[in-house]
Formats: sequence, structure tokens, C-alpha cells
Amino acid sequence: MREATRRGITLRQSYTRMAAHAFLQHGRYAKAKQMKRARRMQKKRKVYWGRVFRDLQRKLAADPTHRHACQAPFDRIERVLTQQRRDKQKLRGGPRNSDRVLGYNL
Repeated sequence: MREATRRGITLRQSYTRMAAHAFLQHGRYAKAKQMKRARRMQKKRKVYWGRVFRDLQRKLAADPTHRHACQAPFDRIERVLTQQRRDKQKLRGGPRNSDRVLGYNL
């Protein structure tokens, strides 16, 4: 998202506050051993990341100059969003790594 704002690309909705709230709730639920609720918050965050990613893809499809500059972070985001539990060579670092790739400041 930071890269998009630097380049003057306006997003439909950034979900920064909602993602931050889901992150905090995930931590609280996990500490209280409420794992189903924690997983639900983690899934919500992944949904937010996917929405922002798809919105950026749509915006950058119209302007290929920006697309080339953002290719490396996009590859990492796509990898984080599509990796499965059983996959080898997962991107480690948990959800904070994904937030850094998307540009959330949590």
C-alpha cells in the first residue's frame, strides 16, 4: 500500500484499521486459548490482504509502468496468499511479514 500511495494510485479501500483491529484481536484470542476465534481473525486479515492485492492488480493492469516497478513485492504477496500448510519453501515470518510486504504499519 505504501508503494501505491507513493505512485499516486488510489485504492478502493485500504483496510488498514480493520487489519490492525483483526491483528490485535487475534493476539488476544490466542492468549486466551480461544483458537477458533483466533483463526477466524487470522482468516479475516488474509481476506483483507487479498482484497487489497486484487485491487492493486486491477489498478496496475491499466498502467504497465507501475506494474514493472512493483513486480517483486507482488510476487511475495501472491506467494503468501496462495501458500498452503503442506507446501515446501513457505515464506516464514508469519502474518507480520505479509503486513510488511503489503505496507501495513501495525
